[in-house]
Amino acid sequence: MNSWFTVDLGDALLSHSRLDELQSTLSEMYEQAGRPANMVAFYRHQSTGLHCHLILFLTSEFQRIAMLDHAVQCYAPNASGLSYLAGDRDGLIEP
Repeated sequence: MNSWFTVDLGDALLSHSRLDELQSTLSEMYEQAGRPANMVAFYRHQSTGLHCHLILFLTSEFQRIAMLDHAVQCYAPNASGLSYLAGDRDGLIEP
């Protein structure tokens, strides 16, 4: 999968409730879409200088349905430090 999207959820200490909401919403969308293999979302804690941010990565297929604000197209994320959020658990991430 070449086409991914990323969303900076903000300060990691303040974003966990938003992450919980997204997990629930995205999981429901995945189920309603029939559990396709091309829908997966991950997140990572990432340093952005002084603070750590929660960064969400989702496939373009997920973004097409979720329509998340502030999503920016990107390449597939490196598997290092990624945590599963929703969708196909075998989600096509190369190490």
